[in-house]
Amino acid sequence: MATKRRLFASSLVGIHISSPILTKRILRICRDTMQVKCDCSDGILEAYSGILQGFKSTAKAPLLMPFAPHILQFLDSLYQEKDMDDAVTKTAVGLLGDLADTLGSHAGPLIQLSVSSREFLNECLSSDDHLIKESAEWARLAITQAVSG
Repeated sequence: MATKRRLFASSLVGIHISSPILTKRILRICRDTMQVKCDCSDGILEAYSGILQGFKSTAKAPLLMPFAPHILQFLDSLYQEKDMDDAVTKTAVGLLGDLADTLGSHAGPLIQLSVSSREFLNECLSSDDHLIKESAEWARLAITQAVSG
């Protein structure tokens, strides 16, 4: 029994001693996980943008309308998490503009109803990053045209 206690105690000491190393590993894993999440989000946003741009000015563009609420929900979830890097932010606001630009008056009211989309757009418009701000200005123009229809 005493041997088991010593083994247990020595294993606890080992954990305590290595905790700074463990903390560094955990932080690195978290940072790597965040980067993978941002890369995946950016890829999904780019794919949606590509699809919308491919259908722009075609007779089949309205076929994408059933997917618009889901795209807005995805954008809303990214916005609510508040952990987008600048690349994802720029791509996300660009997608918002692509949605309005491609679907026009069909998507205008839907975008107007999305509180997160309006807040997100306003944050991007006041961004210090000129690329985000430029994309947001274009998205605002596309949304304005879609709403006025």
